[in-house]
Amino acid sequence: MNRRILIADDEMIYHHIFRSIFASGAGADPRKNSSMSFDVAMFRDGAPLVEFFRSEFENGRRIPLCILDIRMLSMDGLEAAELIRSVDPEVFIIIFTACDITHEELIKNLKKDVYFISKQRGSGKQEVLSLVTSLLINWNNQQNLKKAYTDLDCTHRQLRTLLNYSPTVIVQQDMDGKYQMINRRFTDIFGLHPAQVLGETDADIFPPDAVSERAEQFRAVIASGNPSEFIENISINGVQHTFLTLRYPIFDEKGNIIKIGTMSTDVSKHQEAREKLMEKEAYLNAIMTAVHTSVMIIDPESYKIIDANPWSYRLLGCTRNELIGRDFYELCPDWFKDNPEQRTVSDEYVLERPDKQIIYTRRSVAKAAVKDREYLVQSLLDITDIKNLMKKQEISIDLAKHLLYMTDGLPPRHTRLSEDLVLFAEAVSAPCFKEGGDHCFVRNFTAVPGKGKTVISLKDQSGHEVGCVLRSIITDLIHHNILNRHPELPLDKVISILNNENCRSDI
Repeated sequence: MNRRILIADDEMIYHHIFRSIFASGAGADPRKNSSMSFDVAMFRDGAPLVEFFRSEFENGRRIPLCILDIRMLSMDGLEAAELIRSVDPEVFIIIFTACDITHEELIKNLKKDVYFISKQRGSGKQEVLSLVTSLLINWNNQQNLKKAYTDLDCTHRQLRTLLNYSPTVIVQQDMDGKYQMINRRFTDIFGLHPAQVLGETDADIFPPDAVSERAEQFRAVIASGNPSEFIENISINGVQHTFLTLRYPIFDEKGNIIKIGTMSTDVSKHQEAREKLMEKEAYLNAIMTAVHTSVMIIDPESYKIIDANPWSYRLLGCTRNELIGRDFYELCPDWFKDNPEQRTVSDEYVLERPDKQIIYTRRSVAKAAVKDREYLVQSLLDITDIKNLMKKQEISIDLAKHLLYMTDGLPPRHTRLSEDLVLFAEAVSAPCFKEGGDHCFVRNFTAVPGKGKTVISLKDQSGHEVGCVLRSIITDLIHHNILNRHPELPLDKVISILNNENCRSDI
């Protein structure tokens, strides 16, 4: 509540009197109308009061009440009153003076909302306090009422705008079914002017089959007293339209139904699109259910699983609720998580079921954009059986070495490099352990007709087990393949390709 008061009087004794009057309510509970606290500013002349009043008003800080003496130094109370009224016509004014002036004269000069207290008559403190309190309450009530009317008008205009520009048909009918209100969408769809609709009933507007159906809906809402949804099919200019219609009762203050409101949305195109979408969804679901490969849709930022096909639940031994929303990386065993690169670059992924069973998969990931949002589409092929089968295949070191010799062959002891140069080669193995993975080969071939080329390869393969020798075989097979496909490449290019192929092959 605004409790601001400005007082102008050139006699200091009245300053003390007013401070005494308004201090009496300073500590009171402002929630009670009997007393309130006040925000008072005092001046000895009208001019500074007017200046202060104008400055506060321009900065959005209004003052409800001014108490003015008539005779002051440079500007009397009547002039000050007229000036502040020109700034804010709604301000209340109390003239507090010893001069002889009638209330009629004040009204003539200040028109309205002006009150007079005579110094000579000696009004009591309670009389002044009561008048000021009443005026402040009155001013604040007026402002609240004014704001309420403004808000109501704004709400009414917004509602009318909403009704006119709504894509939904909105109407109101009285209890006899006569139209009392329609929006612009109604006239646009049915091609009727409001004058052709208002005061009429459905029987005057719609085909007989639609009238009967709408009458049943109307009666059903009245009988139940609750909103109800309906699907309506109405022919407009020979074209069948489908509407999703909501009918609802409108009550008066006593709870009696006085009107029926209706909101109808033309869903013809949506209905057709929905049927096609349902067909596509059924088609896609059938395929995803039949695929015996795990397919997951993953958020590329959080890496959480957004959706998955039924085979994913079977592969991981869990339900849909247990899988959707989880970080895919959490499905891996702890020892697999230790390598962060496995999260994004590995083609082979290891998963752990709730029963601690380890699942080996071949993983592929592709990006897909849907409605400006990007997703990761991930497929997981179960290769656990293949992995287990490979583990069961034990190959002895001797057999592995024999395979390596078959791959590289024995190096030629003499290779003519030119007319006067001969390369002599002999491989001698002296491993620290019984067997090792070091390997070598010498190859002679013609890279370009008329020009010979000799390649000598020495490789140190760390390890002393079967897998180590098998990796040696794979490395040399890759090397031979590169040499056969690109005999003209220089050494540095061949080594670069070999390194790249080895890194890609995970050997």
